[in-house]
Amino acid sequence: MPLNRFESFDNKVKELVLKFESIMSERKIQYLDIDELEDVIDFYLETGDVVMMEEAVRYAAKIFPASVSIKLRRAQFLGITGKYDAAVSLLHELKKIEPDNCE
Repeated sequence: MPLNRFESFDNKVKELVLKFESIMSERKIQYLDIDELEDVIDFYLETGDVVMMEEAVRYAAKIFPASVSIKLRRAQFLGITGKYDAAVSLLHELKKIEPDNCE
């Protein structure tokens, strides 16, 4: 991981990630919308921070349990962590929900 983990990201992503980490560490009650949470999850995916990615995916799934985009990111997380059967199962479930979604 580079010395500055935000080096390749814009200030918006940096602010969102720091806000999310503050929410988690201080048990703050603050709102992040689905787009913001997707950016946070994607940041952890791109930086290889699997621990925080899991935390962000879990948090996002609580707030937006029906979100296909969050479920897709959960499938990515499952694949990264070697839980291939669970990832494939989730992808099959999503294909039933949105058969025309090529993501």
